[in-house]
Amino acid sequence: MNMPLLQHSERDADGRLVGLVFASGTQSPAATENSWLLAVDGSDHAWRAAAAVIRLAEAAGTEVAVQLINIQPWLAREAAENGLAQRALADTEAVRELFAKARRAWCLHVVMGEAADCILNAIGRLQPQGVVLGRRGLNAAQSLLLGSVTDKVLQQSPVPVLVVP
Repeated sequence: MNMPLLQHSERDADGRLVGLVFASGTQSPAATENSWLLAVDGSDHAWRAAAAVIRLAEAAGTEVAVQLINIQPWLAREAAENGLAQRALADTEAVRELFAKARRAWCLHVVMGEAADCILNAIGRLQPQGVVLGRRGLNAAQSLLLGSVTDKVLQQSPVPVLVVP
């Protein structure tokens, strides 16, 4: 698989690395009215959500600009400089391979923070037509104690959210 191209890095006011943007080695997805944000965390749930995006795009017969988002926990300055890209690329490798096999371009946004808040911020920044999430399937007790990223995004998203089981 081709190495993704680093397009942009983002730093906070103190100069700490807080975000990265990579593009597929093919063509970068153009800004279109048919843009989707896909959360990718290295899980089977995220892979199934990615496969659903590809199937839907193929069924629609239209170009879809796929914006992947990978959320990492907050890292110390040195850890972010030395490991943020590697962690994100490892987490997204299977999904990026899936898109490569389907000959679909993507753009990967890597951010640090709390998952639901990062997804909601990305919706505001990228203005996608919709969001696709893989559902982890927390039981009721886990959802109450830990909260659910999917539930929070469903409740607060200004755009449609597709949840893939």
